[in-house]
Formats: sequence, structure tokens, C-alpha cells
Amino acid sequence: MDDQSMLEPNIVPQPKTAAEYQVRGYAFYAKGDYPAAQADFLQAIGLDPADVEAVYALGLTYKVQGRLDEGINAFQRALDLIDSGVIADATRAKMLARLARGHLNKMTIGDWNLEKEIWKRSE
Repeated sequence: MDDQSMLEPNIVPQPKTAAEYQVRGYAFYAKGDYPAAQADFLQAIGLDPADVEAVYALGLTYKVQGRLDEGINAFQRALDLIDSGVIADATRAKMLARLARGHLNKMTIGDWNLEKEIWKRSE
């Protein structure tokens, strides 16, 4: 599959794996078809409940739809999965955790509020 076809969800082959559902879900997300993206991310999670990237993407999809409670739950679930060690690459895990935490903060307190974590600043 070339890069261009990955951006067009209607020409992505029918997904069979969690990773393929995730690719198509992001293609739908990029096109603004959030219900279709949500459905694909949920399919990915159904195939692999520990797929932290699909859980994170589901949080993004809920957030953009204004479904804040569901988004908060998804981002918290992503953090729980990260904390459980499902991502072997420590740098990747730390980066995704910061993004999830930032979205949680934005949705709950209105600010990304990551200065303390990223810049090691005290409050």
C-alpha cells in the first residue's frame, strides 16, 4: 500500500488486523469522518485490547466529537496501558504518555499543563 492510498479510507483494503483497522481509522479521522474512525479504532481494540495506539486514537476521536467523558476514559485507559509496560520502547512510551496526559489535562482543566513534567519546573 502506498502512502497516498493510506490517506484515502475508501481504497484501503478491508482490514483484518488491529494495525490495519488503526491505519484506516486514521485515514477516516484525517478526512473528518469521525464516526467511521471511531468504529475502526473500536474494531482494532476489539482485536487487541492492549493496542495502546488504538485506545489513544479513540480518545482523539471522542475529543474532536466533544464526547469528553468518553475521551477522558480513553486517554486514561491509554495511560494505564502504558504504565503496564505494553510499549517496549521507553522513549515512545514516554512520548505517548505525555500526549495522553496533555489531552487529559486540556479536557479536564483547560490547559495542557505539562511544564512540570517536560521542563522539570516546580509549581
